[in-house]
Amino acid sequence: MLVRVKKAVKNIELAVRILVVKVYASAVYGRAKQQPRTMPAAKLNIKNISVNSVFSVAKMRVFIAADIDDEVRRAIGSLIRRLQKDVHTSGQGVKWVHPDAMHLTLKFLGEVDDNALTDVCKAVESSTAGHSSFDLDIETLGCFGGKSARVVWVGTGQGSEQLKAMADEIDEKMDEIGFPKETRQFTGHLTLCRIKNARDGYELAGAVDGFGPFNAGTVNIDAVTVYQSELTRSGPSYTALASYKLVQL
Repeated sequence: MLVRVKKAVKNIELAVRILVVKVYASAVYGRAKQQPRTMPAAKLNIKNISVNSVFSVAKMRVFIAADIDDEVRRAIGSLIRRLQKDVHTSGQGVKWVHPDAMHLTLKFLGEVDDNALTDVCKAVESSTAGHSSFDLDIETLGCFGGKSARVVWVGTGQGSEQLKAMADEIDEKMDEIGFPKETRQFTGHLTLCRIKNARDGYELAGAVDGFGPFNAGTVNIDAVTVYQSELTRSGPSYTALASYKLVQL
């Protein structure tokens, strides 16, 4: 029986190699017709074509996040417009995030194999099962990077401890399945913009320091979602892969 299985596998591999050769040869022939006759013929070595090179494992950019509501998005949109009006930047050196694309990121995983996605979703489901829904204040304007800001953000107020506890547990579960733990302490925030040059960083850091109190409202955190992120010419596109409800109080 085992001999038959091995023979069948070899036959499948051979069939795949032949198919690839035909496709490749067809492409080469198509190009060759457009070239002078002196062009050397392409030489193919069927043994060098592997099944793994044909059926490579797909990857996707994945992160885990909690969502905000439309009221908070509108308040943040007004804040961004005010900063853009009041702060004179070079334009090219600052990349603003549209409010519709904002999430409270709990863990960024980066490139994830398709075959690891099930484990990721199970880990998120397990880590959120013991957490109840809670209200979270979205407030305070701040920045990362010191005197020359690299990132401007809106932070969280009341409810931050519950958000951090959930993020820390997700981080632990992800570490168990091969995604390294974060080296920095979790700080819940929404990114408003990323700054590429020092001059714009100084301008925005100064604006943040003198801005004063800010409150975008309160959101109810009642679920955690696993997202796929795709980078496009018009900006990142997000697709919800799985969502897990927190315990309702």
